[in-house]
Amino acid sequence: MYFVLSVVLPLLMLSFGQCAVVNNTETRIASNTISVLNGQIWGTWGVTQKCPSGTYATGFSLLVEGNQGFWGDDTALNGIALYCSKPIGSNGIVGTYTTIKSSVGSWGSWTANKFCPSGVLKAFQLQVESYQGWYADDTAANNIRFSCTGNQVLQGLGMSWGSWGSWSPSCGGTGICGIQTKVESPQGASDDTSLNDVIFNCFLSFGQFIMVSHGETLRKYTGIIAVENGQAWGSWGKRQMCPEGTFATGFSLKVERSVGDGDDTALNGIALHCSKPLLGGVPAHYTTISSSVGSWGTWTHKNWCSIGVMHSFQLLVESQQGHGDDTAANNISSNCPGTGICGIQTKVEPPQGSGDDTALNDVRFYCC
Repeated sequence: MYFVLSVVLPLLMLSFGQCAVVNNTETRIASNTISVLNGQIWGTWGVTQKCPSGTYATGFSLLVEGNQGFWGDDTALNGIALYCSKPIGSNGIVGTYTTIKSSVGSWGSWTANKFCPSGVLKAFQLQVESYQGWYADDTAANNIRFSCTGNQVLQGLGMSWGSWGSWSPSCGGTGICGIQTKVESPQGASDDTSLNDVIFNCFLSFGQFIMVSHGETLRKYTGIIAVENGQAWGSWGKRQMCPEGTFATGFSLKVERSVGDGDDTALNGIALHCSKPLLGGVPAHYTTISSSVGSWGTWTHKNWCSIGVMHSFQLLVESQQGHGDDTAANNISSNCPGTGICGIQTKVEPPQGSGDDTALNDVRFYCC
């Protein structure tokens, strides 16, 4: 469940979402999904399946139908199974593992298992046959390659029709540990393609990173989220983190309203309000943190998640106005790897005297 907070102000429309529900019984938090652009269009997406807590995809096998000959209906790749275990050590020994798979097709047999020499699966590449025309035999996905965290590449024992697309992004967390496949059901007398596309989920090993910096708050964090449209003026302030065990569940802004023909700065500061994940309503106890703030404006009212914690953000920024009046950030997309946002660092330009002031130019959020 997600809840988007919004507040409309002169020169400012803020979407600070999403708020993520925190399930106390769920120990796996997805940081992102990875996909490729050359998957085919037929079929429907199956249910996402995830590795058990504390394990990651360290190996795989494929369900493959061999060549059916000139008069047969080929489907090639029908299914992908992931083998989940603890990350494989430098000795290459695979521990106890479990098998997960999403939707699979109706034809073929499973190939031999392949495992990373060390580490876990982190990215993939898909071999797909393009559309063959009305009377030709389509096979869609034929084969897959995975890269491991040790940079080894594993190629599946699939078929060879089609071409390899580009590699997916690498997992933003520890590695792959979830799968969702797009499979076409049997078409009767029509052409069958079976598996057409796949998406993998990536998960974090919590406490992956530790922030240690003189004069800044100390707390373990699992990642940083940022956007690419922040402006260039100013310098980064000190990082500030929510107290241990709390997360950002609300926020308020320091905003200078329009000054007409004067020097507008718009967004001057962002404050996060930290508490335990919300179960509904305003928290009885919370702590407020902020990094650098500008010199102008007043603080807006507090906005709270209805449930859960803050999980992502979006920044509305005015482009450079040449000889006009620059305002830089006018508003606060990226998903938090981990439970939610737990820290902040802002980039603020100090007062420029008779020059043009912009105040807050950019922001980074830390995730725990």
